[in-house]
Amino acid sequence: MNETSDISINSRKCITVTGVDGIISFSETEAVFSTALGYLAVTGNDFIIDGYDKDNGTVKVTGTVSAAFYPGGKKDKRSIFKKLFG
Repeated sequence: MNETSDISINSRKCITVTGVDGIISFSETEAVFSTALGYLAVTGNDFIIDGYDKDNGTVKVTGTVSAAFYPGGKKDKRSIFKKLFG
C-alpha cells in the first residue's frame, strides 16, 4: 500500500486529494475520504464531486472549501464519527 496522500486547494474553490482509498460520506457541506494516511474530512459549501478516479486514488471536489483536516487516528472509524458528529 502506498503511504502517500496529497491535498491541493485552489483559491478555496476546488480541492484535489490523492491517495484516496474511498469516499466514506459526501454532502453539499462535508466530505469524508479514507486516504493512505487516515480519514480526511473537508467542510464547506456547494460541494460537487468533479472527478473520482478510483484506480489512481484521486478525487476532485468543487465548491467553497472552509477546512480540511484529519480528525482522528489512522483509519479509526469510530473516532472520526465521534469527533464529527459528537
